[in-house]
Amino acid sequence: MLRASGKHSGEEFDLDAIVDGSRDSGVPHGDLLGEFVEAALGDDSERLKRARSAVLETLGPEALVDAAGAIASFNAVVKVADGSGILVEDFKVELIQQMPERLVQKLGPPRRP
Repeated sequence: MLRASGKHSGEEFDLDAIVDGSRDSGVPHGDLLGEFVEAALGDDSERLKRARSAVLETLGPEALVDAAGAIASFNAVVKVADGSGILVEDFKVELIQQMPERLVQKLGPPRRP
């Protein structure tokens, strides 16, 4: 969706910034919104409170609602796709297979409790 909205508005976004925090995505307030996404999908309620407050203070209540709605929507779409057994297109298979390696490069090896 971000790629499509960028094409529509004539803007370019660096989607690799999603897995490489050292890169600037080009999304206005991308770091702030990225932290909100990470906090919303995580299990640290204090982190979520801080991120939510930061979005509210910086971008306002309408943006907070929009961002929360986008997070919920994407999360729901993934769950529906997984539950329905939708097949992945061939061209996406290689990209999906690269994701764990790219995440490990960015975040380090998985940590287990």
